[in-house]
Amino acid sequence: MPSKMVYGLIFSSILCGVAGQFSLKLGVSRMGVLAVASLGQLPGLVARLLLNPVIFLGLCLYAIGAFLWMAVLSRVDLSFAYPFVALNFVFILTGSTLFLHEPLPLNRVIGTALIVLGVLFISRQ
Repeated sequence: MPSKMVYGLIFSSILCGVAGQFSLKLGVSRMGVLAVASLGQLPGLVARLLLNPVIFLGLCLYAIGAFLWMAVLSRVDLSFAYPFVALNFVFILTGSTLFLHEPLPLNRVIGTALIVLGVLFISRQ
């Protein structure tokens, strides 16, 4: 049975990823639709993205989450840890509904419930 620390690392990694997603969503939403008409415009777009503090925060949160995830992988089997990543769907769906006021169709609720059941099933050893 994995230690409480392993579960803490797993959930911290997941929460960093989820917070990173929300940060990226808020950052790009403020910028409008991202489009590149030619390859020459790509460096300017990348610079604008990286100079946006909300987007930069999201990328930093992803990096922290990645380091936490590596700490997880150094302690448990990948086949045990990886299914927990599916909880991203749960937290994103919940946060998107509560904070971004996105719709919550029944099929997403059912699918998310199945994900939770799957994670619970796999986490039992």
